[in-house]
Amino acid sequence: MHELNNREFHIRVHRSIIADLQEVINELLKSYRNGKGISRNLKESSISIWEKVIKHKIAEEGYEGPYKLRFKERPDLKEKLIKCLRDHEILEEIIGKIKHYYSNGNEEGFVLSNYTGLEILKIHVKNEESTLFD
Repeated sequence: MHELNNREFHIRVHRSIIADLQEVINELLKSYRNGKGISRNLKESSISIWEKVIKHKIAEEGYEGPYKLRFKERPDLKEKLIKCLRDHEILEEIIGKIKHYYSNGNEEGFVLSNYTGLEILKIHVKNEESTLFD
């Protein structure tokens, strides 16, 4: 069985990612607001966590992941599962913007996109957990 099919494990992964992002984004906001600029290390920490989100999404959607299993077991959830998959696409777009803003040195865009991504991720996680595990 794929480890992400285990409710408790999957929820721990979500909580860990959200906590890590929240911590980094709080630091991003503090650095941006003080006007001294955001360190490269802090920006790269953010990107590193968002790359974990992408890896997690790939594993969820993989051959033995919870999405494939749920589609097979619960065809009545198809619409909700499709919405969760759409969330994944939206998050990928936002992560692309975060990387773009990093490459172009746009600190305001970088901070705002990180914050927006985190808020969307929180909503997505709540919906995904209830769809996959309730």
